[in-house]
Amino acid sequence: MSCAPPTQIIRETSSSGKPKWIETPPRENETLYFVGIKTSAETLEEGRNAALKDAMSKISDFVGCKIESLFKDYISEIEQKQMQQIKSTSSSTVKFAQVVDSYYEKMARIERNFKIEKYDVYVLVKFSKAEVQAEINRQQRVKDERIRNA
Repeated sequence: MSCAPPTQIIRETSSSGKPKWIETPPRENETLYFVGIKTSAETLEEGRNAALKDAMSKISDFVGCKIESLFKDYISEIEQKQMQQIKSTSSSTVKFAQVVDSYYEKMARIERNFKIEKYDVYVLVKFSKAEVQAEINRQQRVKDERIRNA
């Protein structure tokens, strides 16, 4: 017969309920919202940093996709051939993004003298549509300059 204490699972959350924005980000005319997620982080700080990085990556991907689409609509056949030769990649600059809210779930598992804590962290980041347009314009200038210098 074993006298070992049973495994304990302790759950903790940053608020009483999971926010709706995790599944359905808000919608506004002049603002875009992105949700960054990090699961199974070792620490809350690591989780927040990784979730924020995830949100910023989503913003960058969104801006990059918009730029790619916009750029393809406006290039001529000659420019298209030049672009195939250049094979340039653009990196989005994400400025002025703002964390609006965050939420975390902590799970601690305690077994004998051993304790493991993991965090699932979510951040809601807003980004102005005007900033999206400014970044599209900046990247368009960079691509135009690369084409001229080709």
